[in-house]
Amino acid sequence: MTNIQITIIGAGSAQFSGGIVRDLCVNPGLHGSHVAFMDIDPHRLNMVTKLGARLSAELGARLTFSKTTDRSTALQGADFVINTAQVSTYGILRLPDVYLRMHAAGKAATLGVSCLMIAAGIYYPDYLGRMIVLVLIFFVTAPIATTSMARAAYRTAKPAEKLVLHYDELRDDKLRLDEAK
Repeated sequence: MTNIQITIIGAGSAQFSGGIVRDLCVNPGLHGSHVAFMDIDPHRLNMVTKLGARLSAELGARLTFSKTTDRSTALQGADFVINTAQVSTYGILRLPDVYLRMHAAGKAATLGVSCLMIAAGIYYPDYLGRMIVLVLIFFVTAPIATTSMARAAYRTAKPAEKLVLHYDELRDDKLRLDEAK
């Protein structure tokens, strides 16, 4: 019986978290592991926990699960941590125009790729120098690509109509209230 604890931060995505649980279930070396789900949405957390338990039972993986909305509780005793929070998605949905949305997506991509390269360099010390050079190249080329897209967006006709995100969060709540009456 394996005593590995895997913590998934931002586990509210049934597709992503379910895929991770499926991968754990088909790997016999991880059978008997404990998976701690953490998310800020208790409803989605319950759904993902039920999905994980069902997958584990059907595939005979003997995984155990816990769920919490508190990150420090989820991290206690963790052997591995998987962070699935989508910071750039928040920026893309909430920011008002194409320029700010490109900024959010570009920053998240640059940081994510850079962290992965540095982690690979630390894991494989012989390649650390190469990874640092790749991070520097990425820090130079990513803003150039974003600037090119921003220039193309600026040159489109009627930018106020095409570039502003029209998203009304309160409309969905109002529709739900009207349906409940």
